Amino acid sequence: MLRKKISVMLVITMLGCGIFGGAPVETNAANYNLSSSIQRLLKKLKEKAESFQSSEYSTSQSGSTEELTTERFTTEEAFSTEELTTELFTTEETFSTEELTTELFTTEEAFSTEELTTQLFTTEEAFSTEELTTELFTTEEAFSTEELTTEQATTNEELTSQESTESEVSSEEDMTTEESSLQETAEQEKIQESISYYKEMADAEADWLWTQQMSNGAFAFYNHYNGSVYINPYFSEIVAIALINHDHSPEAKAKIERYFDWHFSHINTAETDYNGLAGTIYDYDVVVENGIVISETSRGSYDSTDSYSALFIKALADYQKAYRDTSYLQTHESQIKDITNVMFATMSGGYTYAKPDYKIMYLMDNAEVYAGLEAAEYIYSNVIDDAEMYEKVSNALAFYEEHFNEHWWKGDHYATVLNFDYSEYTGYEFSWDAFYPCATAQMFPILYGIIDADSVYAQDVYKGLCGAWDWQDMDYVSEKASVFCWGNFAYLGGLMKDEEKLNSYMDKYEDIVDSGRPYPLYSSEAAMALMGCDEMIMQLETQIKK
Repeated sequence: MLRKKISVMLVITMLGCGIFGGAPVETNAANYNLSSSIQRLLKKLKEKAESFQSSEYSTSQSGSTEELTTERFTTEEAFSTEELTTELFTTEETFSTEELTTELFTTEEAFSTEELTTQLFTTEEAFSTEELTTELFTTEEAFSTEELTTEQATTNEELTSQESTESEVSSEEDMTTEESSLQETAEQEKIQESISYYKEMADAEADWLWTQQMSNGAFAFYNHYNGSVYINPYFSEIVAIALINHDHSPEAKAKIERYFDWHFSHINTAETDYNGLAGTIYDYDVVVENGIVISETSRGSYDSTDSYSALFIKALADYQKAYRDTSYLQTHESQIKDITNVMFATMSGGYTYAKPDYKIMYLMDNAEVYAGLEAAEYIYSNVIDDAEMYEKVSNALAFYEEHFNEHWWKGDHYATVLNFDYSEYTGYEFSWDAFYPCATAQMFPILYGIIDADSVYAQDVYKGLCGAWDWQDMDYVSEKASVFCWGNFAYLGGLMKDEEKLNSYMDKYEDIVDSGRPYPLYSSEAAMALMGCDEMIMQLETQIKK
């Protein structure tokens, strides 16, 4: 741009010296007007140069005069002579050739080319190219080194201020990140404390449950060092399931096999079962002296056949998953098949009734049968090769999965007992206030996985149960609705991820433990409490991984 303005002045000079070289001079007025126009043009030139120079110095605070000059004279805004001439004759301060000629040659006071040249180059405002250059770079508005230093200092101050602001923002962000990190650490520590608590409780329950295993391998309902001890295979199977899933050690595996050995050795044949059903097992009374079983007597009865067989099959499948030993189950293939068929022996319309001589379809039993069928499907697809049994089990399992909620759900609860036409049994009216069997039965579909704990059905059931009973405080005991502590609630609390209620329940449970575990805290209750602790540990460890 500077080059453009200098060229404007030179063009004016050439116009005066070359184009109008022989024209007579007329008056001093023309001289004055042209001189004034030139002065205004020079002034504008200086202002533009100063403005450009200031802009250049502000933009580039480093570099030599040579670099600055080079930058000015190589800028994209440079114009050709043609463009500069156009600039001259289109600017507001200039006028057309015709007007210039009129002003120069018709006024009475016009002057010669020589005088014009003299006016251009001798006027006080005129200066040589060298002086122009000097004027451009030494003008009062040009930046001295001091001013540049001041500008740099100002810039540095602004940068320092900006950096300070950015530092403050960064510091605030760091503090927020640090606070968030501290909060996360505190939460992690709290979760770890809860895990440690539940592990301590779980290990204590497991240790006690191992003491319930007698010298014959069976798990007692409640063990005694001396005297008569009751063995109920249904409750023994719950103990085995809890211990298998808690302890995967070789020692635990060997102890579980001892229980399985006892169970298999007491399986009824069609001839010994009073219903003529092979694969069932009776309850037993044993006499213990100094911790040694000296006699066993069958009661010749069982509370059910569907649940007994279902939970034993589940224990076998859990054993396989935990210890990865196919040989043990394959050794007992024929007995496992008989036990699986016990479930089908009382199946009608897709569901089972309790036993051949007791045709009542309970919600609790059918939830357990579902778990047994799921376990059997695993066994016949991973351990025992029997395509016929696999298809039989899979079809029965599919029926439960497709129709269970359709047949058993009655609006805000599950039918405690179902009639064979899938209607709700009306022998007694359902009420959440009826602790057993109505309210307690509602948790079984959740405990045995026929409905997911996150499902709407599970949430509705849990809401109804919690609304009717403060199970976390064992109010059913204080209100004499039951004498048992119902360890099932501990497992339910774990599955429902309700740590608050589970904590309260375990506080009450721990009071019983601390008092010496007196009856009615029997082995199956402790097994369910163990499963509740292990479930909550798994839930908490999942939170840490996230």
